[in-house]
Amino acid sequence: MSRLQADSARYRKIDEGSLGGGEVGERIRRLNRLDYVVFRPVLIGLLREGHNEELILRGITALESYLVRRMVCGEQTRGYAKVALDLVAALQTHVGEDRYQAMLEVLMASGWPDDHRFLHFWSKSRFYGWFRRARVVTLLQALEMALQKRAHKSEKLLVDVDGLTIEHIMPQSWQANWPLADGADALARDSAVQNIGNLTLVTDRLNPSLSNAPWLGGNSSKKVQLEEHSKLELNRKLLAGAGDTWTDANIAERAALLFEVAREIWPSYEAVAAEAIV
Repeated sequence: MSRLQADSARYRKIDEGSLGGGEVGERIRRLNRLDYVVFRPVLIGLLREGHNEELILRGITALESYLVRRMVCGEQTRGYAKVALDLVAALQTHVGEDRYQAMLEVLMASGWPDDHRFLHFWSKSRFYGWFRRARVVTLLQALEMALQKRAHKSEKLLVDVDGLTIEHIMPQSWQANWPLADGADALARDSAVQNIGNLTLVTDRLNPSLSNAPWLGGNSSKKVQLEEHSKLELNRKLLAGAGDTWTDANIAERAALLFEVAREIWPSYEAVAAEAIV
């Protein structure tokens, strides 16, 4: 098979998300859902390192981390074509570990947000209604998958994340059942409601029954519905940390907890560079 044919086969597998069930395949499928097509030649270049899955995984992890952090931080995308070309050039002119190091240098020079910046935007940004819905779902799916693997100490998922929909814990129409505390700012709450700390995943069947229901108040309340009908770790962790109320403070606390998971899935340049040195 010629190199062109091999690259064409790799492109098809990337496009179809058919690169197996390991972490390499999982991350490439996630990049597909995030829709950064301009970086597919970079993925092809990495996959040419077919005999070294560790280097492939480290390279894909670095690329995904760079893109997700920049997305959350609201960074510009108009220079991505040049970044992709620089990455391809780096992969073509280096071999083995040097390819990975050259790739890291390109990404760092192109603005890879550090943990401080990532945390700020993770905690403060409106995710829902600002990012494409498919991207928000993808982030939540990644968090759920990581939480499941951590909870069960297994790479095998006990609950499938495909086909789940976004649910606002405190609803967007919060005024009826979720009163503001005295002196609280309605505009600040409108923003907090759209933050990652207030978003979770549920099944299509459960979503309509939750809607604008109160947190507590009988069998139809959100807390009871989630306790009885959701096995997702996103919701188990949510319920374990929440009492009889779900407030703006709970949203901020959950965002901070989810950030610790996000920082592991999408590490900083400093984290991946340190791992490479080791």
